[in-house]
Amino acid sequence: MEKPAYARADGIQLNTVQRLYGIIVFPRATLQDIVDNPAFFRGLACLLGLILIFTLAILPKIGAYTIWAMEKQSLHVAAVARDVSVYGAMAAVVLTSLAQPLLFFFVTALLFFLFGYTTKKQASYRVLLAVCVFAYVPVAVAAFLQSVLIMLRPAENLLDVTTSLAMFLPAGEGGVLYKVL
Repeated sequence: MEKPAYARADGIQLNTVQRLYGIIVFPRATLQDIVDNPAFFRGLACLLGLILIFTLAILPKIGAYTIWAMEKQSLHVAAVARDVSVYGAMAAVVLTSLAQPLLFFFVTALLFFLFGYTTKKQASYRVLLAVCVFAYVPVAVAAFLQSVLIMLRPAENLLDVTTSLAMFLPAGEGGVLYKVL
């Protein structure tokens, strides 16, 4: 297996930026480097930082959508209650955007570990966790694209924004085809 052009010939591991870039451009060689040297804390911090930035960028749309949804349901609430609802929704989005990837990393690595245990092809949990962290990079790229799409569309269409093939279906389409895509 050949190493990517940016890999060092002297066997020194790739740095975090090279791993984040390499997982998209040279996934096989990058994953091999991750398996050989399963350091993932910097990659985890970078991914969570980027996801937090994407989330903070769409918070105004989250607030606007919350207000729009309350108005649509004819909820006439005091300004204080409305503000609490808006800030509560924003806080929930921020916390979820940080907790969901962590939960994904740990549960996926655990499932891989258990699968490896049953098939007698064991890898350490640390290696599997490092692979799961860096394999999340394409999801972070999709989160960036989705954040841009959310910022460009009106708040009323917040739930219709997707980066899947379902984006080519008419707005409000909720059938089986939408769920499959």
